[in-house]
Amino acid sequence: MMTSIHADGPYYDWLTPGQQLTPQHAVTLDDGLAALYLSVTGEALALPLSSPFTQAVTGKPNRLASAGLVVNLSIGQSTVATRRAIANLFYRNLRLLRPVHIGETLHTVVTIKAMSDASSKPGQPLRGKALLGITTTADGEVVLDYERCALLPVSEGGSLAGHSSDVGPADSPLDTSSYVDLVPSGWNSEAFPLTDDWSTATDGTRDHVDLAAPFARATHNRAIVHRDETASVYAKRLVYGGHVVALAQASLTRCLPHIATVLAWHSCSHTGPTFEGELLSFSHRLVGEMATGTGWTIQAVEVTGSAVRPESTDEVLISCHTCHPSLCNDNLSGIALATYLARHIEQIKASGSKPRYSYRFLFIPGTIGSITWLALNEAKTQNIKHGLVVVCVGDAGKFSYKTSRQGDALIDRAAKHVLTSKKE
Repeated sequence: MMTSIHADGPYYDWLTPGQQLTPQHAVTLDDGLAALYLSVTGEALALPLSSPFTQAVTGKPNRLASAGLVVNLSIGQSTVATRRAIANLFYRNLRLLRPVHIGETLHTVVTIKAMSDASSKPGQPLRGKALLGITTTADGEVVLDYERCALLPVSEGGSLAGHSSDVGPADSPLDTSSYVDLVPSGWNSEAFPLTDDWSTATDGTRDHVDLAAPFARATHNRAIVHRDETASVYAKRLVYGGHVVALAQASLTRCLPHIATVLAWHSCSHTGPTFEGELLSFSHRLVGEMATGTGWTIQAVEVTGSAVRPESTDEVLISCHTCHPSLCNDNLSGIALATYLARHIEQIKASGSKPRYSYRFLFIPGTIGSITWLALNEAKTQNIKHGLVVVCVGDAGKFSYKTSRQGDALIDRAAKHVLTSKKE
């Protein structure tokens, strides 16, 4: 008897902590995949481009596979867990344990390590966070063992089970020395040009996002939002986050042509969506450096990418309390910081840059001021996409941030990224 097969899910409520999902088929890295990756990203790493140079440096005849290609195939294979993903929130501890060469075969296994129900607004579909443990082998040897956190919907008619595990932060303090063991042994550093001294770099070549759907298919990424725009909460098809990271890495190779390979992503946070056809700009900052004693130097680089978008009517609302300004911390400090931010944004605009959002600043009494402004400006609220209240920012304590009711809104993710990644 024939039965009907409907490929769907998995939804959040179909998963359980400790569950290991049925893996995708193994994939052999070949010249075709390497050529596709190069055409999508424009990466300029020397070793993946040249077989003779690969042999001179590594001693192996087959070209080195780009770390970006290996990682993106691993992530694609891990989407057995995230076909219905709303968003990927972060990657963590993604380290290439050894170099991978063209001709090797990748296989990936995914385990559900932790789950946490997400809060939802009234009328909003139920959803939750799933922390995935991802292990990828090349010819049977582990080359990647990392985590990523995905936001998944609950199935129609399903319910939340009360999961409340702590999925942890997107990153941890950077320790450059912890990456020394990842430096390939036996590579000939004398065959490689010396590294230039630098501290910051801005790529003058802004890059256009295209071939997003073919890239998702080629890396076996099953997430529906990257293929079907009607499955996304946005009006456009969402570009796969790994695609954006690959373009960022390619930008880095243009700015620093003497990079031998990429050892790891210390952390990676997607603070906003990217769409097909957008123009992206990247900047790079050296945040750590260490000589290994083997002829190679490890450099830790913070890469920031932004979309160059036309002005829109979307607003960020920033407010502060003026009802008791004689108290320095609560809340003269909020008034001072909001004033500084307004002036800083004006300076950015005066320099010729165009912020993605408009920024509205409200200096109002607590509670009654908000109620009055909303009552008089109801029509303007439709343009407000994000909001922050600045209060008690003048004491010597650590910064704190109170999340939205949703808990994982874009403004929440942006604030968490800034507070956990900025050390100065």
